[in-house]
Amino acid sequence: WRPPIAWSGTSNLFMVRVTEAGWRKNLMPVADADVRDGTYADSNYGADTVLTVKRDPTAGFSRESFLRFPSPSFPGMVADAQLRLQPTYASVPGIHAVALVTNDSWDEPALTWNGKPASVATLATWNPQVNVPVQVSVAAAVLGDLPVNGLLSLRVYATN
Repeated sequence: WRPPIAWSGTSNLFMVRVTEAGWRKNLMPVADADVRDGTYADSNYGADTVLTVKRDPTAGFSRESFLRFPSPSFPGMVADAQLRLQPTYASVPGIHAVALVTNDSWDEPALTWNGKPASVATLATWNPQVNVPVQVSVAAAVLGDLPVNGLLSLRVYATN
C-alpha cells in the first residue's frame, strides 16, 4: 500500500493481521542410548555422547540406537513431524532405518541389547552420508503413538 502525496502530514491508523498455518517446535530426546550385540549384549551405553547404528555379521559389532521424545506443547494438531540426524561416519553402501517402538518404559542407564524393546512399523529408510544431515518423516508415529502416553520412542538401525 502506498499513500497518495496529498495525505502527507496526516496520521493514519493501520491494523496488521498475521496468521500462520502451523507452529514449529524442535524437540530434543529425553532419553537416548545405543545397544550392542554379542558379548556386549548385557552392557549399557546410555552415557555415550554419540549414538551408533551398525549391522555386522560378526557378533559384537552390530549396534542399534533408541530415542524417546516428550509430547510437544503447542496449540492445535500435529501436521508433520521430522526426525533429523547428523551422520558423522558412514560405511557405503548402507541403508539405515527408523521404526516405532511402542514400549516407552525403557530406561537410558539400563538399556541393553538383551533388554531392548521391540519395534513395529518401519517409518523411513535412507542411505547415510558423512556430514550430510538426514531428515525423515515420523509423522505417522507421532500422530498414532504420541497421544497414548505423551511419549514417542524410536529405534534407529542399519538394515545391511
